[in-house]
Amino acid sequence: MSKLMFFQQKNSDGSGGRFAAQKTLFAAVIFLLLIIGAALPASAIHFRNQAYQSWEKGWQAWQQGDKSSALAFWSKHAFAADLAPRPARLYYWRIRALEDLGYYSEAEKLRAKLADKFPTDFYTFLLFPDGGLATSPDKIFLKKITKLFHPCPWREEVIKASAVTGVSEGTIWSLMRRESKFRPHAVSQSGAVGLMQLMPSTAMEEASFLKIKKSDIYLPCDNILLGASHFSRMNRKFRSETVKSVAAYNAGASAVAGWGDLSACDWAEWVENIPYKETREFVRSVLENREVYRILYGFNENSATLFSLTSQPFIPDMTETPALRAKLKIKNNAKDELNNGRQP
Repeated sequence: MSKLMFFQQKNSDGSGGRFAAQKTLFAAVIFLLLIIGAALPASAIHFRNQAYQSWEKGWQAWQQGDKSSALAFWSKHAFAADLAPRPARLYYWRIRALEDLGYYSEAEKLRAKLADKFPTDFYTFLLFPDGGLATSPDKIFLKKITKLFHPCPWREEVIKASAVTGVSEGTIWSLMRRESKFRPHAVSQSGAVGLMQLMPSTAMEEASFLKIKKSDIYLPCDNILLGASHFSRMNRKFRSETVKSVAAYNAGASAVAGWGDLSACDWAEWVENIPYKETREFVRSVLENREVYRILYGFNENSATLFSLTSQPFIPDMTETPALRAKLKIKNNAKDELNNGRQP
């Protein structure tokens, strides 16, 4: 049988038509998937913007003392929270609002969800001493995975810098991880150099303070020591208030000193009110790293953990206003009522 007769017979029995229909269907499916794929990013951006707007409106209401309105705004686009850069933030503040309004059962459910979905996030550590690492059913596996992303490079250099400056090893690695992602030759757009991202002028100042005649900030040993020294000086300037010390490492001591109490009633509010977006995220990231290093490697931090900070009274600057003192009194009374309500 010739090839022509074969194809004529194939077409006559309908198989050729079915093949053409399958090709058309396949092309239609591919086209539909392409349309969906093109629409997804735009939809994600849309919902993300809505979630951000709801966050901003909710935060304004919170600061005005209107917890009900804050919760309503934060719950409006809660399904889109996971699209945000730090989705745990919305979970945390919804929990705070629920507790303040007396919805303890709903708050506990959301607490469990936060610990499960974001076990090593800054906001999870505010509510749980060990984040979600201690409560996860796969905590051993989770710790192993987390350890891969939180190594301890340049161990000898870090141990030496810690001994000289008094800054804990965990804090040094936490700063290093955020600043340079452990890249010794990292240079920022502003000119910050090396593992600890030091400006040359800052490095020279710290070298003089340590009486080091010759140093090279491109060398890990010098960069780590000078960076740890700089953080140590920030920590002394801000009376060992770790949150402000970390902020000053990024934004500068003068800026942080000028912020004062930022009209905050606790450290979580203070972080949210940091005027610089970069510094706000820097503080969250470094403090989060410190908690992870503490849990994974057993570092004994001299300063309070994030969880203990939330249970301590917030002590603002001495320049606090009468209005702020009144706000703090209301806040502390509300905390007392909440603790009494949880007692069996």
